[in-house]
Amino acid sequence: MGLGCKSKCQGLFQVVGACLLLAACAPLPTPSTQVALPTHWREGPAAASQARQPDLHSWWTAFGDARLNRLVARALAHNLSLAQARARLKSATYRLDDRQHRFYPTVQAGTQNAQPPNTTDAYFQFGLDASWELGLFGRGQAVLEQARGAVDEAEANRLSVRVALVAEVAAQYLQLGAAQRQAQHLQRLIQLDREREHLLQTRIRLGLTAHADLASLRADMADVETQALMVQSQVQRHAQRLAVLLGQAEPDADWFRPEPLPAITPPSPALLPADLLRTRPDIQQAQAQVLQAAGDLGIARADRYPQVSLEGGILWSTNLSRYHSGLPNFRATPLLGPIINIPLFDWGRRKAEENARGALLRAAAFAYRDTVLKAVADVENAFAGLTTASRQVSLREQALQAQTEAANAEQGLVTQGLASPLEMLRVERLKLEAEGQLDSARDHQALAFVTLYQAFGGPPLPPKAGGA
Repeated sequence: MGLGCKSKCQGLFQVVGACLLLAACAPLPTPSTQVALPTHWREGPAAASQARQPDLHSWWTAFGDARLNRLVARALAHNLSLAQARARLKSATYRLDDRQHRFYPTVQAGTQNAQPPNTTDAYFQFGLDASWELGLFGRGQAVLEQARGAVDEAEANRLSVRVALVAEVAAQYLQLGAAQRQAQHLQRLIQLDREREHLLQTRIRLGLTAHADLASLRADMADVETQALMVQSQVQRHAQRLAVLLGQAEPDADWFRPEPLPAITPPSPALLPADLLRTRPDIQQAQAQVLQAAGDLGIARADRYPQVSLEGGILWSTNLSRYHSGLPNFRATPLLGPIINIPLFDWGRRKAEENARGALLRAAAFAYRDTVLKAVADVENAFAGLTTASRQVSLREQALQAQTEAANAEQGLVTQGLASPLEMLRVERLKLEAEGQLDSARDHQALAFVTLYQAFGGPPLPPKAGGA
């Protein structure tokens, strides 16, 4: 136990008393993190319609898709990125526990065989040491702030990973279904074009149609078949990505069985812009970084003042060479005193470090405000995207209705012998294209729904054993 000042230095206890009187440090100046937020959403629904609070805990259940619900549950249980975030949170929690006890007294014991040089005597020593580092000048509070900020950041990171994971699982699942439905639609187009090709060949043999019409049709058929190949590649890509999100090497076989897209109702959330401060994980993470930066500044400030610790102990020693001599050879020496490290002159290094930490604290505060503004913009853009997608669905429904009426009218003309079957196939193809465009618009609406709820973030889930 290397004590710099022992019990003989009685005057140093007066210094310790003076340090204790100076321990109350002035609070650290924290830059303002206030952000002027709008009172309502510009692109969102009107305040009068904001009657339904969105379920941020399980928003994906609004699709009413049991398979999607099972996939999300599996991803929350087995995703490797989320498992990493949980492990980092545990590590930060353990470090906080360590920092909370850093300025508590500690006791340790040890032995030592002491053999002085050029002597035949051998000594055996046993010591019991106690030490207590005093967290003066705000050092103790700064260390705790730093550790708590790390825990808050790890928790916010876990929530961020969870929000992104659920959103990506839903998006990949929806895109997988969209690609499968598009593949079926393209196959129907290919079959219809083959019927048109057969009729054109017949008309060419009868001299009723030019070869150019057949060549143009075959060029269109080649384009459709090329699209079908690309869509099949998309199906494989989305399925494989979904498997990775669930922590497995390959997709399940039943994922390649297409399911119809359930109808969704665009939400009218009651969340306001100010609510994002508690629901967005990135805002919580930026706030935790401000807390950590404040702790770093507190430690840098405390480094400019003396560091004081109290140490004491008892050292027992015996001369092994006199063990059988019958002479007294056992000695106990009490040790007690403070250790004081007083910074005197360092060419301004500690002051420069404090200034640097203060600048980083201001940067963290600016980053927090920037994150809040970007979060509001994300929600506004998501609202605008969902509104646009919903409007496109409405227009595509009108277009399909018009094409259906045209197909019915053309069918009547064919029945009366006033139109050719080839023209009927052309109109049927236009109707089929309108159906595909409507399906695509609904798929985009579903993805816009996912984007909106991802922009909202989500509050922490209720604690559950083994929960996500």
